[in-house]
Amino acid sequence: MSLCQAPNRVVAPLRRYRTLLEYHTPETLIRDLEALRTNNPDILRLEEVGRSVENRPIWLCKVGKSDTNPGLFMEGGIHGNEAIGVEMAFLWVRGLIEGRDHPEVRELLEKTTLWAIPMLNPDGNVHNHRTNAHNIDLNRNHGCRVPQAPAECFCRCGCNTPSPGPHPFSEPETQAYRAAFERRKFTWSICYHSGTEVLAYPWGAFRETPPDEASFIDFCQRIEKHIKDRGFEPYKWGQIIFKEQFLKELYEPVEVAYPPYIIYCAGGATDDYVYSHATLDLILEVSYDYEPPPSQIAHYFERQISLPYIVHKSLITEAPGDFKLTLSPSSIGIAQGSSGVISVKVEKTNDYKERVTLSSRNLPTGVTISFNPSSGIPNFTSQATISVSSTVPPGNYTILIVGTGPDGVKLSTLRLKF
Repeated sequence: MSLCQAPNRVVAPLRRYRTLLEYHTPETLIRDLEALRTNNPDILRLEEVGRSVENRPIWLCKVGKSDTNPGLFMEGGIHGNEAIGVEMAFLWVRGLIEGRDHPEVRELLEKTTLWAIPMLNPDGNVHNHRTNAHNIDLNRNHGCRVPQAPAECFCRCGCNTPSPGPHPFSEPETQAYRAAFERRKFTWSICYHSGTEVLAYPWGAFRETPPDEASFIDFCQRIEKHIKDRGFEPYKWGQIIFKEQFLKELYEPVEVAYPPYIIYCAGGATDDYVYSHATLDLILEVSYDYEPPPSQIAHYFERQISLPYIVHKSLITEAPGDFKLTLSPSSIGIAQGSSGVISVKVEKTNDYKERVTLSSRNLPTGVTISFNPSSGIPNFTSQATISVSSTVPPGNYTILIVGTGPDGVKLSTLRLKF
């Protein structure tokens, strides 16, 4: 089965009742989850992980044969007025269960486990408010652990985040999220939002490049291609926070070098919190409308299904072959008006047999790089000659060495000092 056809097995049951879809309330959500569990107790477990300010239950769904299998964490409805995110999480749960007889879906259920909180903010859902009943923005109330940040910092980006709460995890809803998330190690997390249409990755409140940027770019490119191949408009994608300035044009993606970075400040959000716990995280802003008409729920689910499918599938299998880049050295000083040489080793993993072409990005004006050889089938080593003109201003620069194969790119960072 082709990669494009496989998600249709999850979508297929949806098509029988797509015109009957409606937005959930806290009451109808547990009603529908209970109905799914009644008919599928072997693969769906429900657990109340906390209560909201107004004492509404917060439900965790565990979908799969074993809680100890590689895990994907998923969350929707952290902003109560962003109802489409609740439906994206719920429909992935429902699609896995109703598609369980298909071999590929059955493999996901047997070898992985989905932990999903479809509606984290039930009070906000009832009142159609972004915040919880304390008027706290739950997606600004998380803490995070990164070496360069104060302990449990939850907004140091200078954006004057409204309603973050008195301290990290001050709210019962974020406490419930933390209690569920920190119970085990997850490989990936997906967070659903709405209000624009972008696919983003951490950091959200730090200017630093995430250590796993190459993996994030690889997955975003794969998801973009998959969405296109299925006949839908792909989402723009990039790092949440723009590295040079904040909030210049809120919610407007701006392409600066590569990859595109999204000017979008999110201190105290789930993305930085889960990423600081060594879990890769992707955030999808599903639609410009917080709550598109119910008749469009199925459309948005089908459009974005490439995201949970590719991430979920990656927990048990990746491409049969791949490659990686290694630079030696990874940092070099070159005088103005001269040149330097580094080695770029291109190594295969598994049985990779495709040609890889080398290039560079983010070069400052007056700097060129030539590769010899410029392409090859791994394993091979290329000598990269870096030439610096006499007009290049002194300073520290970060450039990207890029290996491009038929299925995507790999990046490696080179630090230059002139």
